[in-house]
Amino acid sequence: MAKLHSSFRGHAQPVLSLSFGKENGMIASGSGDGVLHLFDIKTSQSAFKFAFDGTDEENEVAALAFIPGSQNLLVASGQDAYLLDPRSDSKPVLMAKAADQINSIVIPTSQPSPNTAVFADDAGDISTIDFRKLGGKLLKTWTAHTNICMHAAFGATPSDLYSGGFDYHIHRWDISNGARLDSINVSILSSNKDQANPNSEIESINPPFVYNLAMHPSASSNKMAAALGNGSVVIVQRDAGPKANKKKKTRPCMVDAVMPVHSWSCTVVEFWRSESLEAETADVVISGGLDGCIGVLGVPGSAELNEKSQNQTAYPLKGKYSVGRKVDGLICLGEGANLDDGRVTVRVAVAGCATTKKRDAGAVDVWDVPVKRDASFRGR
Repeated sequence: MAKLHSSFRGHAQPVLSLSFGKENGMIASGSGDGVLHLFDIKTSQSAFKFAFDGTDEENEVAALAFIPGSQNLLVASGQDAYLLDPRSDSKPVLMAKAADQINSIVIPTSQPSPNTAVFADDAGDISTIDFRKLGGKLLKTWTAHTNICMHAAFGATPSDLYSGGFDYHIHRWDISNGARLDSINVSILSSNKDQANPNSEIESINPPFVYNLAMHPSASSNKMAAALGNGSVVIVQRDAGPKANKKKKTRPCMVDAVMPVHSWSCTVVEFWRSESLEAETADVVISGGLDGCIGVLGVPGSAELNEKSQNQTAYPLKGKYSVGRKVDGLICLGEGANLDDGRVTVRVAVAGCATTKKRDAGAVDVWDVPVKRDASFRGR
């Protein structure tokens, strides 16, 4: 089972968004009542707090992101995006206003000093801004989805963007001109085998909304994971299919696997690589769901991929662990403490509505989650 390491307390309402600052060792968290905290992971104490003005519905902090190579953050409060320097006494600087509530903020990590950020909002729009300009400079806005756009993620280059929404689609974009390059309709994907109990069937009444996207951190990998509202994790190979014609500069995406991990909506996914395990078993996908659980999927190495047949799953479920929260936010912080049986763990910060009185409603919990299957695991 997963082991609770610590809890960060300070929010009066459930936490909706998380980001980890590698530059300062802080976890940024935003809640439904418009409050932003920076927690020191060494002390579990709040080192900074800011409350945005407005009613709870208008100012909830549903998205935030540390700027790579900096201690500054981009923070969304309702439909407004701000630049915030926690080391300064100055108020956050308004950078942009979206058409509706902002659900995610993403910044490319492939640049040593990025200057562009992308916002996804409830109107289905994607907006790009230059946040290095004083007061921000809106570069482009386009309607990316016919329903809510929940999340976006950069691919191999700063112009390569993927988005997911409540219209059941994952789209690929060239953000330099807003051109759509590829699409996947996840509503036509299905897998009704419960990976924790292979002999049983599962049935989800939840629509396959696309809640979250994650890219494999290695430059040599083209894997992408998507969290779906029907509880599944979809693994996609980017640039894997044949070109439609010679004029096409990119190859289409190919769905590699559909893994039903959660009994309720899967809301977030992250890739993580262990430094303690052999290369062929070091990569995992960590997912969180509204069923109050964290799932761990194994990512095959090249040898495993070469040996698999069409009747075998390439992404085995290595564990599923109750964390006492409907998971809305999840970030991997690094390697955790080994368990008593020697298994390696990943340290994960988890946020969301508490499902048990043992969990503080507005806290962020940090868990050590096993990434290698226990011999006795049967889908708990």
